[in-house]
Amino acid sequence: MTTTLENKLSFRGAGVFLAHSEVELFFGMPFTMWVRKDAWQAAPLDIDSHEAEAFYLEAVATWLNACGTLPAEPELFELESGTTVLAVPIRENGRLAFVATTVVDTDRPELVLRLAHAFLREWESEQEMEALRSANQQFAEQVTRDLEELAYLREMTQSFEIVDLSTNLFQMARIMLPLLNNSIRAKGLFLVSAEHDSHGLPRVGRVVSTHGPDPVPPHICQTITRLYFTDVVLGKPVVRNRVSTTPDANTLPGVDELAIASVMNSRRTLGWLVAVNLQDPEHVRRETRWALSQHEFGTSEASLLATSASILAAHASNIELLREQKSLLINVVRSLVLAIDAKDEYTRGHSERVALYGQRLAKQLGCSATACERIYLTGLLHDVGKIGVSDAVLKKPGRLTDDEFEEIKQHPDEGWAILNDLEQMRYVLPGVLYHHERFDGKGYPDHLAGEEIPLDGRILAVADAFDAMTSDRPYRQGMAIEKAIAILRDGTGTQWDPRCVNAFLACQDDLLKIKESYVERTPALRTAPLGDDPTT
Repeated sequence: MTTTLENKLSFRGAGVFLAHSEVELFFGMPFTMWVRKDAWQAAPLDIDSHEAEAFYLEAVATWLNACGTLPAEPELFELESGTTVLAVPIRENGRLAFVATTVVDTDRPELVLRLAHAFLREWESEQEMEALRSANQQFAEQVTRDLEELAYLREMTQSFEIVDLSTNLFQMARIMLPLLNNSIRAKGLFLVSAEHDSHGLPRVGRVVSTHGPDPVPPHICQTITRLYFTDVVLGKPVVRNRVSTTPDANTLPGVDELAIASVMNSRRTLGWLVAVNLQDPEHVRRETRWALSQHEFGTSEASLLATSASILAAHASNIELLREQKSLLINVVRSLVLAIDAKDEYTRGHSERVALYGQRLAKQLGCSATACERIYLTGLLHDVGKIGVSDAVLKKPGRLTDDEFEEIKQHPDEGWAILNDLEQMRYVLPGVLYHHERFDGKGYPDHLAGEEIPLDGRILAVADAFDAMTSDRPYRQGMAIEKAIAILRDGTGTQWDPRCVNAFLACQDDLLKIKESYVERTPALRTAPLGDDPTT
């Protein structure tokens, strides 16, 4: 009897082959394996022995099908021909799966049955061991997935800790997607942006970030998002497996599995994370039944996708909030600066120009974006201590007396006193306090020298001096740009840090553009009653 592998596999897969091999190995004699479909049938295992003879197979099949409920233990029975047959019921996963039969010729039937019982004990023991091995493997795989997810979340947290306020949602996704796909293992992982209509309702935008070894084209990803995004509830992703067997197959060519989660904060939808098609496991052949059942997005992948979408949305919201706080802080500082400038029309705009010069100098010196922003804010506040200087001294049209100059020299300490109690503003104190120190140690208030002077103070000293020299005063006109630059050159290494002066000279064209394009801010004038109470 010969048959194809396909026919063989139709008889309960590989289990019957294993049982057949084990029972023959144990007894050292040929067996026929029987599998029940509508009736008991001999499994086509290419048996080339007398057991495959038609009369034998027919007789055993008749006996098996006449039994109704088979005994749970091995049994000897006699055919009409007088042949004695041993039937061994073999269980798989706790249920009767096969019956193994063979012809026996013995005058000690009890020994044959004892041998059959011994085989079943060994078989069941091996079955239990295999079940334990399988459970251990599943447990190990789950632990591995859990550890990978923990590692991903930790790495995500560390990566987002170094993100600054200039980072947008799409740049954050470029950081996230490669890390996320180490756990999800999709062929394509995408961030799709959200656009909004005039009513604020979300619409599918463009694919702004992609990662994976074999992603579907962007338009397919957009189609997926359009089909399913309305089904996505905050925190609950949509998962579809075996898409090729659904009505959406024609619309989504090349898509077998998908998962989608909404990137949404409390106010609006920011976009969607979309995973398309699982990568083939390297250790599993795709055509096996086990692999087919495992090759899909499950709760683990869906949960991780939703968590990642929430992290992305929360971080984007935090950055937006920090930007708003930063904008509020700068506007409050500008209002304070306007209050200072209002005391002296001749110095109006000085603080903001110094801030802009200082920011550009810091960039030229290679400072980070955060440091440049700090220098800008410090520049706005560098003269805040002049609030404590009398108007008579600030507005004096002539040169100051020694006593008046001593009063002016108190403004760095006055500024420090104003800002020191503001915990969130302490990072501006070095520049506010030390922008009048000299590189040779002859400045004020602490007579610091060289690099003892904080860099913020050294940068703002150059910016402050340049603006002071080139701005009009009650007792003189602003000097020519060329003369101011010459004074900076001459004071290199004595009054000013050589690095800062060299940076000034390297970017002087940009600094002059700042000076020429600067437009003085003027306070708004109220022209009508406030109207509605803003506190209600």
